[in-house]
Amino acid sequence: EYDVLVTNPPYSGVHMGKLLGYCKQIATEDKKPFLLLLPHYVYTKDYYQLILGKMSSSMFFLVPIGRYSYIPPSWVTAGKGSKALDKGKIDTAPFPSFWYCHAGNQEDNAIISSKWLVEKFGPSGMVRPKHHSNLRYAKSPKDIPRDFRGEFDPNNKRANPKARKRAAKMRREAAWRAGGSWGGCH
Repeated sequence: EYDVLVTNPPYSGVHMGKLLGYCKQIATEDKKPFLLLLPHYVYTKDYYQLILGKMSSSMFFLVPIGRYSYIPPSWVTAGKGSKALDKGKIDTAPFPSFWYCHAGNQEDNAIISSKWLVEKFGPSGMVRPKHHSNLRYAKSPKDIPRDFRGEFDPNNKRANPKARKRAAKMRREAAWRAGGSWGGCH
C-alpha cells in the first residue's frame, strides 16, 4: 500500500513503456499520483502519447535549475561505456532529466493542485523562478525550459539572430576571461 509512486527507473529496453502503462493504470483505477524521474526526450517519443493517450495532457513537469548528475553503475568502467570516468569524474550527466508528474485523481486534485504548484515553484514556464526552489514548474511540454527540451520537441525553436549574436558574444567573453586570449590575440 502506498500514497504516491516516486521512481527513477532504468532507461533502457522496454522499461519506459511498461512503467508508463503501469502509471496510467494506477492513476486511472486507483487515483494514485506519480512522479517519474525520466530523460528529457521521453515526452517526444511516440510511445509516450500512444500509451498515455488523453492522460498526457494532464501531466506536468518539475524541471531542475541544473542537470542532475548520476553515478554510473559498478559494471561501467573507464574506457567501457563512460566518457566521464575516462576523464576522471565520479559522476556523469549524459542528458537532462526531470520529473514527469501526474496528480492522480482529477476530481479531487487536493494532493497536488495547480495553485500549490504555482505557489511553490512559480508560474508555469518561468525560467528563473523567484521562489526558493531548485525546481521549475512546467504545466505542459511547451513550458519546459529550452535547455531541457527534447531534441525532437516541436516547440524547440532556434533563437532569433539578435539573441544568437548576443549568446555568441557572451561565449567569447567567457572564453576570454577563462583563457586570457580571444581568437589567438593576447
